[in-house]
Amino acid sequence: MITGLVGLLAGCGVGLLVGAGIALRRPPVRVERAGADALSALDALHDGHLLTDASGRILWASQGALALLDLDVMPVDRDLVELFPGYASAGTAAVRRASTGRALGHYHRLGFVGRNGLTRWLEASFQPLGDDLLWSFREPDREPTAMLERLEELERSSDEKRRFLTSMSHEMRTPLNAILGYTEMVREDLVESGNDAYEGDFRRILRAGRHLLEVVNAILDLAKIEAGRLDLHPERTDLGALVLESVEIARPLATQRGSSIEVHGTTHIVATVDVVRVRQILLNLLGNACKFTEDGRITVSIQPDGDVCRVVVEDTGVGIPPEEQAGVFREFTQAQTNKVGGTGLGLAISLQLARLMGGGIDLESVPGVGSTFVLVLPLGTGMEQPNMEIA
Repeated sequence: MITGLVGLLAGCGVGLLVGAGIALRRPPVRVERAGADALSALDALHDGHLLTDASGRILWASQGALALLDLDVMPVDRDLVELFPGYASAGTAAVRRASTGRALGHYHRLGFVGRNGLTRWLEASFQPLGDDLLWSFREPDREPTAMLERLEELERSSDEKRRFLTSMSHEMRTPLNAILGYTEMVREDLVESGNDAYEGDFRRILRAGRHLLEVVNAILDLAKIEAGRLDLHPERTDLGALVLESVEIARPLATQRGSSIEVHGTTHIVATVDVVRVRQILLNLLGNACKFTEDGRITVSIQPDGDVCRVVVEDTGVGIPPEEQAGVFREFTQAQTNKVGGTGLGLAISLQLARLMGGGIDLESVPGVGSTFVLVLPLGTGMEQPNMEIA
C-alpha cells in the first residue's frame, strides 16, 4: 500500500515532506520512511484526503480532511457511510468499480451534516491504491457561485440607484416647475408695470432654473432607460419637417456664437418614430454643434437610404481627439476639449434613445477641423399602427 502511495504521489508531482502523527488502522510492523513522507505530503495539501479499504472503512485521514469534514479527531475505523449518508446509495457502486482497478478521475458530490446541524457538500474523487482507495475532497468550485452573487449584488445596487434617481428627479421637478412658473409671473408683472430694473436678474434665474430642470429630466430619462421602463410612442410623422423645426429652435444659439446653420437634402420624409424623442436627440446634436463651434458653420443634411434615414449634423468646431470619441457616449463623460460645461448626459441618452427606436448614432471627428454626428433612424419601426395620420 505504501509503495503504491509513493508512486502515485511521484506521478502527481507532489514533493515529499517529513511529518508525524499518521494514523493508520492497519499500521505495518515498521512504516517505511518513504511511506510516512508520502502521507505527510498529502497531509500538507489544502484539499482533504482519506484512505479507505474497498468496503469504505477509513484507514487514514489528512488534516485537510478533518477541516473540510468539520471533525476534531481522526475518523479512523469509521465507515465512510457514517460521514456521508448518501454514500451508501450513490457511492457504493462507484467504489466497487474503482476497487476492480478502474480509476475514476472526475468528482462526485457527497453531502454531510456538520456540527451545526446544517448539510454541507464536498466534491469527492477516488483512485484505487492496491487493495485500498485514496479519496480526495475539496470545496465545490465557488467561482461561478461567487460571480453570480457579485452580479446579483451589482444588480441590487443598480436597482437602488435607479430608484433613488427616479425618486429624486420626481421630487425635484415639481418644486422646480413651481419656481419657474412663479418667477415668470413676477417678471411679467414687473414688466407690465414699467418696473423692468430687475428683468435681467429674473431672466438669469429662469435660465438657471431651466438648465437645472433639463438636468433633472435627463437623469430621469437615464434612470428609465436603464430600468427598461422608458415608453416610446411611435407615430407617422414628417421627419424632414421635424428636422427643420429643431434647426429653427437651435438657430439663435448658433447666431449667438457667430456661426451659421444650414439645411440640405430632402425635407419631406415620412417615418414612424417617437416625435418627442427624435426632437430631443436632434436638439442635443444641434446644441452641441452650436456650443463647440464659434464663428464657424453648421450643416444639417437629410439623407434617405433605403429603409433608413440619416440626419447628418456637421460642424467646423473644435473636434474630438480619436481616443476620446468613444467616451463621449458614456454617462457623465465629456471630452477634454469641452470648455463650455454640461452634464455629460446628452449624448449618452441620445444614443440610447436612438437604439431603442432601432437606430443609432455614428461619430467622425478631427481635432481642429470639426465633428460629424450621424443619426440613423429606420423609416418604419415595426410598431406602426394602421390608419395613422401624418402628424
